[in-house]
Amino acid sequence: MLQAVAVGACGLYAGAAAYITLVQHPSLLRLEDHRVQAAFFADMYGLAGRFMAPLHVLGSVAAVSVWVLDRSQKLFLVGGLIMGSILPFTTFAMLRLNNDLRRCGHRRKPSWLVTKLRRWGHLHAVRSALSASATATLLAALHL
Repeated sequence: MLQAVAVGACGLYAGAAAYITLVQHPSLLRLEDHRVQAAFFADMYGLAGRFMAPLHVLGSVAAVSVWVLDRSQKLFLVGGLIMGSILPFTTFAMLRLNNDLRRCGHRRKPSWLVTKLRRWGHLHAVRSALSASATATLLAALHL
């Protein structure tokens, strides 16, 4: 049961992150009105955070818990730690940028906003890759 929770939560997070990286964010960058871009990013970020943060915690904790209960499940530890690494990455590499974009994106020049949104997209792609790697690791653990 705990294995299914770990895989499910990590997989849902990875799917949502991939959608944002591959579909939603590129669409946002194509908008020409920077005020719409800024407002959309602030709204999207708040909603996505409320959806994805619990999945992150649940996936990480469940995966590591599988290993705690059965030390032979080393890939669950690895997958849980990969998933868990998203939090410090977000905190140290993205948090200031996230806050700048949410608070003052609409008051900045369009060139500033586009530059920052592109940077955010590249950094978010790292989170997508980490969550996909965590999910793949957990799926591999189920088949070993």
